[in-house]
Amino acid sequence: SIRNGFIIARLVLCVSRCGSVNSFAFDALGTLYPVQRRSFSCRRFSCPGKGGGMDQTGSVAADAAAAALSYSAEEIACLRDEYGRKGWVAIRDFVPPALCETLIEEATALLESDAAFYSTDAHTVYQESEDTKFSCEHPRNALQQSSKRIVDYARLSDQSPLRLLYLQPALLALVQRIVSPETESKSLYLSDCPFNAAYYNMYREGDGLGWHFDKGEFGVNLVLQNPVSGGNFEFHHNTLTATDTWAFDKVERILSGDSCGVVSSDGLVGAGSLVIFNGR
Repeated sequence: SIRNGFIIARLVLCVSRCGSVNSFAFDALGTLYPVQRRSFSCRRFSCPGKGGGMDQTGSVAADAAAAALSYSAEEIACLRDEYGRKGWVAIRDFVPPALCETLIEEATALLESDAAFYSTDAHTVYQESEDTKFSCEHPRNALQQSSKRIVDYARLSDQSPLRLLYLQPALLALVQRIVSPETESKSLYLSDCPFNAAYYNMYREGDGLGWHFDKGEFGVNLVLQNPVSGGNFEFHHNTLTATDTWAFDKVERILSGDSCGVVSSDGLVGAGSLVIFNGR
């Protein structure tokens, strides 16, 4: 059932003004969603009771995003350092339980409706067409299976709490401060794609994402509901390097089940966590 499934909201931010429709088409299985081990104070804010109306729901989303501004320069530096060293960082309790439940309620209603669609895909680890110079079993061509249920951005109402959260400038500013060093002039933008700017993902029994490299430089996920079992993310950091841009040997070992260098979340990331991960 949906209540026993794994629900994630994907938030797509781009390094150019014209976000490609396919830039961030997949989440990253093969990407760890860890518990933030640093002792940061939790940002708590009021949430109106259920049935408070769309205006109040929008206010909650705005308050949640505005909380991102309260992180100190020292805290941001720690988050950025961890992201750089490990390839990911998780901000626990980014949204409190009450707001998380509001988002789950919206996701559940949409996922149970005709607004949702079931996505299945057989793809290579590199998310590129198969290369006929290699065999089907070669790491370059080995197919991975991915499936999930999706409600895309176009199906969210103007007063959707997820849409309102995504549009908050404070959220964009927080992610930029973590993934883009202040010494660089690189700016982040909201996606122009009408479908994948922000969307709900639902994984039920038998669903999952095969090993792959993300096409984007980074990804942002908001964990809303953990499954009763499963939903385990794995990550191998710095698989590709400047001198080994395909890393066939490493990929072959990972696909064969070699866990050396692979880290697993083992269900440690709780609901309400904002997870930022390096897509490459």
